[in-house]
Amino acid sequence: PGPCSAGGGGEDLVLTEENVETVLADAKGTLSTMFGNSLENREVGITGDVEFVDIDGPTVILALRGRFWHKREDVLARVSSFLQERIPEIMSVEVEDPGMLLEENNDFEPGDPMAGGSGAGAGW
Repeated sequence: PGPCSAGGGGEDLVLTEENVETVLADAKGTLSTMFGNSLENREVGITGDVEFVDIDGPTVILALRGRFWHKREDVLARVSSFLQERIPEIMSVEVEDPGMLLEENNDFEPGDPMAGGSGAGAGW
């Protein structure tokens, strides 16, 4: 028996693409209020998603897509912490493109019918 991690209630995992994708899916469920993975969130224009891109040594590279409730840097920090708790080999988590952390990009998602136009009327 190895050490249990606070983030997932199980054994620490090794750094593989499959494990990163599994833990990322768990993070989306556990941290669901940050993402657009519920009908309620999508109805008010929250379409945010974090996608696995690559592993580069001990670094995991992710992409942020869509609109989030929280600041994009906070989303990355929470997801990073979740991944590192479950997969201790991860030394850092980065985004594919630094522009993905800019708040002005929180309104844009390629192909999103809600992007652009005259505002995201949450509630109206």
